[in-house]
Amino acid sequence: MEIFKFILAGLILGLPFGPVGILCMGKTIEEGRESGFASALGAVTVDVMYSIVVFYTLMKINYLIVSHDLMLRIIVGIFLMVVGSTKLFGKNKIDKSMFKKEVKNKEKINENLKKNYINILLISLPNVFNVVTIMTIFTGLDVFSIKGDFILIKLILGMFVGDSLLWFITTFILGNLRERITEKTIGIVVKVCGGLVFLFGVILEIQAVISKI
Repeated sequence: MEIFKFILAGLILGLPFGPVGILCMGKTIEEGRESGFASALGAVTVDVMYSIVVFYTLMKINYLIVSHDLMLRIIVGIFLMVVGSTKLFGKNKIDKSMFKKEVKNKEKINENLKKNYINILLISLPNVFNVVTIMTIFTGLDVFSIKGDFILIKLILGMFVGDSLLWFITTFILGNLRERITEKTIGIVVKVCGGLVFLFGVILEIQAVISKI
């Protein structure tokens, strides 16, 4: 079913290896699981908005994508391998202040949930890299070829479910282990996510080679 492609795209997009992802993980460690997930939902909202724009843009240039499918897969694969390798092998900047855990009353926590959601949403909006990432994922998964009824609903639902599900799992794990989380642990999480992105790029390159055999 088409919606599963969108869910998979959302899962990949939700990998917490970028600056916004590190911020959301930091909020989880600093203020708890609820604050971290509320922050992540701000990023998820922007991801869904940009996904709609990207999907319909790709649909309009579908004929160009189909005619250059092999070249696009190679470019997308290389792009993902470069992005993934920078996180996997590079030195990731992590704000040490995120490890200063705060104790807040319930009223202040509820206020912070809204504040965290809006803050991350505003931070994510001007992030052009989001658009490039979504285009890359959609091209790699051949999402632009999806046809049928209620595409917009499936797109919104699938992207939201996949993206928010991964963040729910991430913040749940970090929230329950926050007393044991260190700077090194966050670095490992970022590197693992970078490795998964790199692997996805390798798979696309292999697919491109196989298609030419």
